[in-house]
Amino acid sequence: MDALTARTRFVLVAGVALVLAVPILLFFLGRLVLSHDPLLLHHVAEHRTPLVELSLWAGADPNYRDADGRSALPLAVESGDYDVVPLLLDAGADPDTRTADGEPVAAIAVRDGETAILAMLLRAGADSNARAESGIPILVPAAIQGNAAIVQMLLDAGADPNTLAEENLSVLAIAVDRGHTEVARLLLDAGADPNGPGIAELVRQSGNIDLLELLEAGALTAEALFTLAELGLNALANLDKIIEGMLCIFTLGLGC
Repeated sequence: MDALTARTRFVLVAGVALVLAVPILLFFLGRLVLSHDPLLLHHVAEHRTPLVELSLWAGADPNYRDADGRSALPLAVESGDYDVVPLLLDAGADPDTRTADGEPVAAIAVRDGETAILAMLLRAGADSNARAESGIPILVPAAIQGNAAIVQMLLDAGADPNTLAEENLSVLAIAVDRGHTEVARLLLDAGADPNGPGIAELVRQSGNIDLLELLEAGALTAEALFTLAELGLNALANLDKIIEGMLCIFTLGLGC
């Protein structure tokens, strides 16, 4: 009788242990599967937000790159996925990471006019002075587009208002040449030099006597630049079209 009781007790204990062990084992197996890094990339590419969240919870690496150089954050930014981008950033994705082609993700957000996503990246520490693979600062395409909201966002995050698109062409000159008065105003308010590279060429192209006199005196003012911007000179068209072409090649965006 005692032996039967002991055997019964053993069976009951073993049964309870098995019942408890199975879900625990399934839990850890599931977590192991979910944490598979390539699976995270797949979920991001397919916009499966809940599964992205599960993969990150399970321990998937938000900075993992596959054999083709793809990583999760650039995929999410390129597709404008407002839900997945913050999940990846909160999980530790590098806000300065680059695409497989070498473009910083902030450049992609600027190119596509994704103000909300750019704001997320900048809050997470993305470099507002980052340069595209072509070497052009990300403030330049924003000025070419005349996107005042993005220009302001970059300037607020520390972008250099005197940055050069090329050796003899400032981002301010581009804004003025394109007739983007609001962008020019933002750059000047942030400290852009009204006598910076490219401005003199614009004044000469304008043929405006008053502006030429200011130029010769080295005293161009913000008001003078707004006058130039309102003229819509497009005097630097050839030069900034070259810049635009470079941006197109490297970011598959502007002017293509």
